[in-house]
Amino acid sequence: SGGLIKNAILSALSIAVSRGSPIEVTMDDMRKGAKLQLRGYFRDEAFTRKVIPKRSLADCVFHDQTHSALQQIVALEKGRKLLYTQWGFEEDECTKQSIVALFSGPTGTGKSLAAEVIGYETGSTLKVVNV
Repeated sequence: SGGLIKNAILSALSIAVSRGSPIEVTMDDMRKGAKLQLRGYFRDEAFTRKVIPKRSLADCVFHDQTHSALQQIVALEKGRKLLYTQWGFEEDECTKQSIVALFSGPTGTGKSLAAEVIGYETGSTLKVVNV
């Protein structure tokens, strides 16, 4: 929302001012400012709803470019799970990480369906936030 953006910019400015002269806001300051604003925003209580996915990639029709992007996201997550569970890396580290994807577009373009497909293919429950 506009308030979060304004506060993120003010946080970035505060970070830049704390470094002293000359005052120059960097992209790193902007990232830190945004993270500060969103720090508590995406905790479990903030999620609008949880969804158990029921549709696979094979069940759906997407444009080729979208289909390819979804396949890449699924492959990345499956590879990450393999790395942490079967190759001896700390399983605790695996549970601390997850896919974060931002879908945007007008109503009816398949944003929720794309997220559901990723969840189904990776065996994950979706945490849905409408902002």
